[in-house]
Amino acid sequence: MSNGKWAPFAAVADGHGMINEVLSKRNKVEMPILSEDQIQEIENKIYEAFHNNEYVKIKFFKDGRFVIKEGKIKDIDKYGRKIVLFPDFPLFFSQIVGFC
Repeated sequence: MSNGKWAPFAAVADGHGMINEVLSKRNKVEMPILSEDQIQEIENKIYEAFHNNEYVKIKFFKDGRFVIKEGKIKDIDKYGRKIVLFPDFPLFFSQIVGFC
């Protein structure tokens, strides 16, 4: 049996993956540039929520998209500039763009 007769179908399958990749890249956006005041406000809210054991909805930027993650802040690494949401979701301060 020759693989040659199946080549057109393989090309269609590969083309479908390429189309999805192009569409995915096209839908990506640039991360917004936050002012120093906005950054400070976000950091203040993070520390306040952590110390008060509050439930938060954090909007962050990952791979060209905005994502919202909910939960309580389990830990803050001041030097590594990241937080960990329950149960174990690490998130860098630089990814965070706001709260919902």
